[in-house]
Amino acid sequence: MNAGLLLQLLAIVAAFVLLWWGADMLVGSSARIARRFGVSDYLIGMTIVAIGTSAPEMVVTLVAAVEGHGNVSVGNVVGSNVFNLGIILGLCAGIWTVPAARAQVYNDVPLLVGASALLLFFVRDSALSRVEGGILLATFALYAIWVFVRKDDGNDPAEDVPRGASTWKDGPTLAVGIGAVLVGSYLLVGNAVALAKDVGVSQWVIGVTVVAAGTSVPELATSIAAGRRGHLALLAGNLIGSDIVNMLGVLGLAATLNTLEVAEAARWGIGTMLAAMCLLFVLMRTGWRLTRTEGALLVAVALLRWGLDLAQRSGGS
Repeated sequence: MNAGLLLQLLAIVAAFVLLWWGADMLVGSSARIARRFGVSDYLIGMTIVAIGTSAPEMVVTLVAAVEGHGNVSVGNVVGSNVFNLGIILGLCAGIWTVPAARAQVYNDVPLLVGASALLLFFVRDSALSRVEGGILLATFALYAIWVFVRKDDGNDPAEDVPRGASTWKDGPTLAVGIGAVLVGSYLLVGNAVALAKDVGVSQWVIGVTVVAAGTSVPELATSIAAGRRGHLALLAGNLIGSDIVNMLGVLGLAATLNTLEVAEAARWGIGTMLAAMCLLFVLMRTGWRLTRTEGALLVAVALLRWGLDLAQRSGGS
């Protein structure tokens, strides 16, 4: 391994650490500041916690979009979604049987399936235009309003809100957290693109695997913590909600900023994501829970899909 490649790998690892650390500080400090100004724990959970854990996906996707790396933008969202509901949810179901709420099965997962199908239709011409991004973003806005109206089926996100009183340290901590996410995102995008070029794989492959795994670190940490505390229904809801934010909100915003050109491999990748979402619906509907066997199946499907992505050494600059 040459020195340049080693430095790129070390920079990517450093980016992972910065993304996780920054997101953790961002969520904790902003939640305490919001509580100080009288914001309810429910609202904090539905906004700050949900958006904060998706901050790495959001910033990395936007940075890649602005820099013209459409394959990294779309690949990061697609890969993160599969990682969240395949690897993370599957692993958690393999440790603890995860219950499935009816609102998740009949409302949220079908929305993910529909959003995946819509994205697949949009990239039929190997691009996600600004108008199409605006449609995704508008759909997300309607979904957000609907979530606040329905109160999320009684699954109280306040259970996962960071505790403690706000102090003067929270302001600087919030600034440092945002800065860490920004620096980590630039490090990850720049070195991931360089790594793809040096090892001879496409930006799509790097985006849907390495970048996606790195930006999903906060979801992995919060999901394991929620499972250990016994908040299993909340665990599934947070991961599904994060995927909806990624698909409609983050990718929609990125495309409105800059038309995202994607490789032909993206259509195959989004198609397999759509199939994975359909499988998740079936597994959650049968018995209204995810068993250990079903969790193992989700992990196996996600790993198989990852392997197939890595096998595509070409398919986009």
